[in-house]
Amino acid sequence: MDKLIEMLIRHEGLKLTPYKCTAGKWTIFVGRNYQDNPFTIDELTLILNKGCTEEVAKLILRNDIGRIRVELNKRLKFFTNLDEVRKSALIDMAFQMGVGGLLKFKNTLKAIENADWKSAVSNAQNSNWGKTFKTRSSEIIKMLETGEWQF
Repeated sequence: MDKLIEMLIRHEGLKLTPYKCTAGKWTIFVGRNYQDNPFTIDELTLILNKGCTEEVAKLILRNDIGRIRVELNKRLKFFTNLDEVRKSALIDMAFQMGVGGLLKFKNTLKAIENADWKSAVSNAQNSNWGKTFKTRSSEIIKMLETGEWQF
């Protein structure tokens, strides 16, 4: 999980004060859009007790990763069969665009389910996401293709 945390911090940044993300949503820590994903009581208690620190940001990030992992396990039957690197690639994508956004990648996901990495790569590269977020997507796409971390 440490590699995934490192990657998400690199992709999303880590900010200890609220800001508006590119979608105009109030966000804090590692890309936590708290307008659409409100903090749990436990998370709010943690913030109130410890403040907005890097330690708190990483604990909340772990919670966010856990929630996405559970959702992907439910929604993608093949997810549990993937290696950890490919799971992390999909978690990163879901983190950026939401699980609902990831699920729109029907052809890419079908190719991943069939371990057809060439088609998965091609579909992802040709998507709006692949063309718009070139640096991030090329890293994620290479992870899907090879099953290896790219940093």
